[in-house]
Amino acid sequence: MYLVNVDDIYCNDVDLDKFLDTCRDILRVGYVKKTIVIDPKTNTAIENVGLCSVLKELGVRYLPVSYGSSVEEISLPLEELGFFDEIKPST
Repeated sequence: MYLVNVDDIYCNDVDLDKFLDTCRDILRVGYVKKTIVIDPKTNTAIENVGLCSVLKELGVRYLPVSYGSSVEEISLPLEELGFFDEIKPST
């Protein structure tokens, strides 16, 4: 598993129902359970495309990817993906 800058990976669009289900699951548990499989030649998501699209829309900085292999089971908190990097708490 590698953490890759979100701007370096291309994700195809997914249908709205799948997008919302995936988004709901991620935000409910607060972590990502699987990697996104990437074609190493094109940097395009080929498995877990829905996860790729959701994480990009949520504004993370990094995506958990596997290159050309099968999906890996992981337990990666949103914090490690840069989800909260732009949040500035008031003092």
